[in-house]
Amino acid sequence: MKELIRHAISLILYPITALFVQPVLVVRSFIKCLRLFEGDFRHFSMFSPLQGLNTYFYKTRALNIFTYGKSGKSPFIGAGDYELARTFHYTLPSLYPFAVSSNVTIILGLIGLCVTQIVWWPVLDSHFFFWTGMVAIILSTHFYTSFLLQNYNVLGWALYPLLVYAIFYWQPYLAMWALLGVSFFSFTGWFIGSILIGLFALIHGDFAFMLTLLPAALKILLLNMYPLFTTAQGKQIVINIAKAIGLVKTKTKYSRKKQFAKVRMGTIAYLIGLQLFFVLWVYYFHHEPAGLLLAIIGLNLANTLAFRFADDQTFTILFLIVGIATVFYYQDWWLMVPFWIANNPLPLALNIKSDNLFNMPLVVPFDTRSIQNGIEQFLSPISAHQRVLMANRDPEGSYERVFDGYRYLMELPFYVANERQFLLLPDWWAVFEFNYEGAPDFWCQEPEEVSNKMQEWNASAVIIYQDTNKSLDPKWEAAGFTPLTSLDWDDFTELKADKRLCRYGFPKWWLMKHQ
Repeated sequence: MKELIRHAISLILYPITALFVQPVLVVRSFIKCLRLFEGDFRHFSMFSPLQGLNTYFYKTRALNIFTYGKSGKSPFIGAGDYELARTFHYTLPSLYPFAVSSNVTIILGLIGLCVTQIVWWPVLDSHFFFWTGMVAIILSTHFYTSFLLQNYNVLGWALYPLLVYAIFYWQPYLAMWALLGVSFFSFTGWFIGSILIGLFALIHGDFAFMLTLLPAALKILLLNMYPLFTTAQGKQIVINIAKAIGLVKTKTKYSRKKQFAKVRMGTIAYLIGLQLFFVLWVYYFHHEPAGLLLAIIGLNLANTLAFRFADDQTFTILFLIVGIATVFYYQDWWLMVPFWIANNPLPLALNIKSDNLFNMPLVVPFDTRSIQNGIEQFLSPISAHQRVLMANRDPEGSYERVFDGYRYLMELPFYVANERQFLLLPDWWAVFEFNYEGAPDFWCQEPEEVSNKMQEWNASAVIIYQDTNKSLDPKWEAAGFTPLTSLDWDDFTELKADKRLCRYGFPKWWLMKHQ
């Protein structure tokens, strides 16, 4: 009971304690980030082990688009012969830099987000007020966690202060150029920005303002959507994406379980509760509804309840940008109070875990060299254009159990396979491709099942894993499987710093052929 009371008090006081803790974290993290300049910054991937591994998802996409183009097909993702027109939503001016160095891209994007706030400088009565607002941004939990959670879209968010300013002051030319700029760096940013402009044009009855949407829409149509018009499967691709995000309801083979949905809804309710406190404060003291803040909250709810078109971190950074814009617009010192509370939620609510429930981890560039070298050596017996099957347990219809809880360990091997030009399956794209009732699957665990699946998918080798026993079970060699190499994930001690990975444990893999 005492522990519960202590946590409750810490939760209530967190926005206050963050005032003292955050500056220290920011300074210490800045010092840690100097590691990027000690050697080749391309060896680093994001700022935590989990995100460092997961970022290879984007590196694999960038590699395939660069090699085959968005109008081409890749033989090394999905189940092979994969239509890259499905990647139309990736913005190459941000995806390519992110693939080269996710760390530098994130840092430049967040610096850019601060620099473009200068658009508010001429309209503020007090320049001290501007610098106070900037300090509030940089020290906020939402800004700090952006280092850990953001992706290539961050370059689009860097231009968002210009777009938000243009909406606040109803400046059509600035809105047009800002949205066009955003469209080159973030498809999600363009989509949400278009909704915000369209919504406010309708509310104000200014349909001419909607013309500001045209240049960016034309850019998206010609540069992003064009591959969909050049492939015979374009229509089906759009339908499949609509099904994947929940826009079109259909029966699927794998779905999120209700328990997960309840936990996520509880988190969203907590975050939106803090944000509504900000909105109500604005309404009470300024007698205006804080329309942009309400629009962001509404879009977040739609993303949670109806169809998922963006990651959760999209709405945290959006609320940060629109929140400080609201403070600047009203030039009210007291608005700093609800701004700070709304943008400093408990880190756990943002899926940030550390040793202390109420503290955030340091932002430290994560070096993946030893892990990538280990994966490359493990997969070295495989030749180009071969197929390798990963023998995973059947998730039994649960989206969360795909890859048996080891999903974050899979992205780097997928990248190495693509770089070496062989197909390792199933990856996420293959799971999505066959996510319908009655679809073929890849799941197998026992030797006989594995042998059958290897024949079904024409695989020349298989990767099997054991959770605890580090010695290969004799049943495999008895069934005619020959071990080629092995990889013990427990040897990579740098991964153990991330508790989100540790909760699943670290398996041992064997690469084997079947006689």
